[in-house]
Amino acid sequence: MLSNRLIEIGSRPDGTPITLPFSEINSGEPKVFIAVNSSKNGISANLCVWLLLEKLSKMEMKGSIKVLHTVCPEFHFNQSVVLMERLYRKIAKRISEIADDCEVLIQLCCEQNSIPFILLPQSRANTKRQLLHIVDSIGLGVVDTCTSQDTQKDVFVDYALTNKKMCFDLKLSGGSEWTSVMSGFATLNNVLVELGIIDSRFKEILPTTKRFDQFSCLKKVNSEFSGLLELRVRVGDRIVPNQTLAVIHNYFGNNIGTVKSSEDALVLSTTSSGIILHDDKIFELAVSHTSIT
Repeated sequence: MLSNRLIEIGSRPDGTPITLPFSEINSGEPKVFIAVNSSKNGISANLCVWLLLEKLSKMEMKGSIKVLHTVCPEFHFNQSVVLMERLYRKIAKRISEIADDCEVLIQLCCEQNSIPFILLPQSRANTKRQLLHIVDSIGLGVVDTCTSQDTQKDVFVDYALTNKKMCFDLKLSGGSEWTSVMSGFATLNNVLVELGIIDSRFKEILPTTKRFDQFSCLKKVNSEFSGLLELRVRVGDRIVPNQTLAVIHNYFGNNIGTVKSSEDALVLSTTSSGIILHDDKIFELAVSHTSIT
């Protein structure tokens, strides 16, 4: 059974409420909480949530799932840092209330072009062993360390650690193709099967997964320029030092910047935007611990 409602997390200066959509599927045990996030693309994240709920509501559930769409419209229309920090704190408070009876917390990050992979936060040894067993059983790539943390992710992880819950980020592709096997829904589905939420009869057959065990850290590559972006590599490509990853042009077609790799790595995700601004994220790479400086 699927139920939907809006959760109020605060109010605008004129007094109108700021709300986030919240859904519950089934009411059994065990329980999983999924926080759906998407970088800079609220429409893409909305679409992912709708498709996710449509798929899951048709499956036979052994446990139950709570889904909160944490992409707040205010993040896209108001650049006030103070307002964003206040909203993050309010969302974090609501997460702690909603997820209190859930054993597992998943932050579902819907990137637009991405290999499905799990980002492991700092966690207790037995929790990490349990999660790595799940990862191994479905042939999923895993990255141990994130080189940069954002406020929302820190709060999410801190809450899980404080309350001794399993917590991880699951990075998947976003957009209209999100529910295809290659883009990630099958991966999420199989994680939920391994957690005992979905009946094992619904386990998906995954294509051959590119493992990257030798690449253990996540590194983000941001643009030093603003302009038209031309990617020279694709998701899943293995790259070498000094390889050209992207070229940035001005509006007259002239080359104003080149993005090169500094180490051996695997391309995990790329932006799908053809226009890039200074400091926008272009790539996420999996690199070795020894390559991170």
